[in-house]
Amino acid sequence: MILDVSKEMSPDGRFENYKWYIVESSEVWVKNRNNEFYSINEAIDWYERKDLNGYAPKDKFPDFIYEEIKNAMKLTFNQYSNIYDPDSIKMLISDYLDTKRNQIISNISVNK
Repeated sequence: MILDVSKEMSPDGRFENYKWYIVESSEVWVKNRNNEFYSINEAIDWYERKDLNGYAPKDKFPDFIYEEIKNAMKLTFNQYSNIYDPDSIKMLISDYLDTKRNQIISNISVNK
């Protein structure tokens, strides 16, 4: 049922859902980065580590969305490492994704 709903969603709607997920994740990443709970490598490993059934969290996303997740992690952990406020990071990641909106929506349209 959920799969059917996501297939019926417009590319714009799917973009907004992916964007929401990535932006909200950036809040978690910055908090864990700030308290040195984990590094970018550990965050990427979590997405790529397979469970007992052979599935990894990254498998829930199209490859081009997973690349944007990794890009957002790189921004959070590297380029914006001097920004400690989660809301500021969320705004920056949101703005970054908005610059890629047309490209991502095009990829969503092609990869239905």
